[in-house]
Amino acid sequence: MKFPYLTLVSFLFLIPVEVIAKSEFMKEFKKKYSSLNLPLENSYGEVAEISNFTYKKDVATFTFVKGEIHLLRFVDERPTAALFIGNGRADITVPDGIEKVSLLAVTRDSLVSENFQVCFIRFADNLDLLLREKFSFKKERLDWKAFNASRKAQSEIFFRPVIFHQIDNQLQLLHSLYERDASGYFWADFNRYNFNYDPNRPEQVRVAYEFEGGDVVPTEASVFQEEEAAKTTNSQMSDIAYPTTILKNRSEITIGGLDGRTIDNCQSNIQLLLNSDSTKFISLFLHYNLRLDSVYLNGNEVDYFRRKDFKQIVVIPQNYFYQGDTINVTLWYKGKNFDNPIPYVENPSPSENSITFLLPKGYNLVAPGLGKLKEYNKKLNTVESTPQKLSRKYYYQAYASGFDTIQIVSSTGISLNFLKSKAITKKDDCYIPDKIYQSAILMGFEYFINNFGGPQGTFVEYVYPEGYRLSMPGMIKVPQVVCIRNDYFKALGGFNILAGKSLSLQWFGELLHMRSSRESWISSAVQEYMMLMQLEGELKGGQFFSNLLIKKDSLFQVLSLNREVPLATSTRLDQKLPVATIQNCKGAWIFHMLRMLMLDTNDLTDKKFRKFMQEIIFRFNSKSFDNNYLIEIAEKHYGESLDWFFNQWLYGTGIPNFDAKYKISKVGGEYFIDLDVTVSGVSKDFMAPTIISIEENDNNSFVRENISAGKNSFRYGPYDEEPKELQLNEFLSVLSKDKLEKL
Repeated sequence: MKFPYLTLVSFLFLIPVEVIAKSEFMKEFKKKYSSLNLPLENSYGEVAEISNFTYKKDVATFTFVKGEIHLLRFVDERPTAALFIGNGRADITVPDGIEKVSLLAVTRDSLVSENFQVCFIRFADNLDLLLREKFSFKKERLDWKAFNASRKAQSEIFFRPVIFHQIDNQLQLLHSLYERDASGYFWADFNRYNFNYDPNRPEQVRVAYEFEGGDVVPTEASVFQEEEAAKTTNSQMSDIAYPTTILKNRSEITIGGLDGRTIDNCQSNIQLLLNSDSTKFISLFLHYNLRLDSVYLNGNEVDYFRRKDFKQIVVIPQNYFYQGDTINVTLWYKGKNFDNPIPYVENPSPSENSITFLLPKGYNLVAPGLGKLKEYNKKLNTVESTPQKLSRKYYYQAYASGFDTIQIVSSTGISLNFLKSKAITKKDDCYIPDKIYQSAILMGFEYFINNFGGPQGTFVEYVYPEGYRLSMPGMIKVPQVVCIRNDYFKALGGFNILAGKSLSLQWFGELLHMRSSRESWISSAVQEYMMLMQLEGELKGGQFFSNLLIKKDSLFQVLSLNREVPLATSTRLDQKLPVATIQNCKGAWIFHMLRMLMLDTNDLTDKKFRKFMQEIIFRFNSKSFDNNYLIEIAEKHYGESLDWFFNQWLYGTGIPNFDAKYKISKVGGEYFIDLDVTVSGVSKDFMAPTIISIEENDNNSFVRENISAGKNSFRYGPYDEEPKELQLNEFLSVLSKDKLEKL
């Protein structure tokens, strides 16, 4: 059966794609892509009255009790959309563990079991065939009543591509249409929920939720692998089969622009390893400000598809590729205002990078593994960048003329090359004076070397006076023109904070061998806590604890908004959940609490923790790691199991409230302290070893107590003389909200 609306081509010109189709396949591909977005109003389709129809899609079961279902937007004579109006129910089984905790945190429910009156579906599987086996359909234009019900339910608002999406849902649906079978793409919207099964994503199942009315994108409440993979426990979640792995990149970049920050032309050669059983389409990602000119595969020009407002690029070979195949993709592009000049994939594992730069004479460059500048022709120079180690992303800093190099040799013998711009003057209101700027960086650099060993990957360090947190080994980007007001930041560490954060990337940055995106919190957390340790070691004041308390206050604000999700859910794309706050703040607190667990309360030394930090810095820059590996190394240095700790702080949510009272009493000439602590706001199996200090005259003693959920009672003594006071949660040993009263 063919419908006249399938031949509508006018929609092609409404889609912001980068290139005009060259092949007949690509012309047809774009036509199909357009038809997936045809307006529903007055559209042709088919309709049937259905009842007692159950459809199972992986972990989701949809029961259509009674109502009418419209089949819409036909491609190759089969529908790709369905609108159900009537009585139905959706039941979704979310695995126990982190994703169920995440679901509860987002939706306020630990399961999905929803009755609905409207369910809108986008699909590329066999749903239509199963419906036709049981029910009779008739051709009919979608009436106004059904269309209005769909519009009122905002059925497609979260499906249609918007700039906040990393992946183009329509593109993923079309991808699946070329292999249309029972395991194909399926997306359903009902009430405030979306269910998405995409066979071409690393984690195939996504349960999303409209966190607040008016959301542009839904909150991904639970994300996990398909039922068949049987990877459901916390320890298995990082074992993700990414479709592709980048083995190496060899690029040639021509730099231009007034400031050296424009790519006039780039030829990027990416060698990819295919991990999927088979694939017809290959996804790469590149900032949408970098405009593609053409794509080659194994030396032959091929079709590709990309919306101008999306990072996703889909390369379309003429034939299938299979698991274990190695292919070479070459992309030509240009542009500016980008976050990463080299294409990347979803797999966060590092790869080999080698870049040849062409830049105008008089311009200069800072990049990892940089060679000598050579003449290329009368107008251009050339220089090679061949980093020593694999990296997850590649950055460089190009600049026009006007910089001097000031070399300062650290006490460890490693040179720091400060780039000094003539344009940065003391007249600027936010200028950091050279003395403060250079001494803070030098002091921080030496602290990290003395405590964590040499910087990773290079011993040639350039300090660039602008930019932030995009450093690569050997390229420390610390802003010298920043608005840090002494009246506010002095108590927190002043410019030392920015210097420490930037320097930490030399030890724990883009060289990390992350196994999956679920380990991204570790990178943020270690960088933050290294910076805090640096403040503690350099300034010898209260800035260390002041920063910890500010991070705690930020987390309390997240809790007050009911927006906390477990740390190990990874950096899911969402505008409502403050993922960066949770990763940086709670992550740093996790490492602080580990430090307090390993602290020797007799002599207050943290030798165990420092050895732990040194080991993860070394191991994670040279070996693939996941959350399990972190736990293994932590347990090695702690000496006991830490399952209870990570279940609470990494895989769980919630911060405890400590409500404590103590009194000092005299019994038979001796003194005793009785302490009662009530713990609330956490699960019943919560437990926290907490450091308590007792002041006796000029002497302090320390004890570590296991404080559990509910009521806890402790007695200390006897003492010959009356103790002065007791401090609960000394050294901020536990992330908690404390209230202590002396009776």
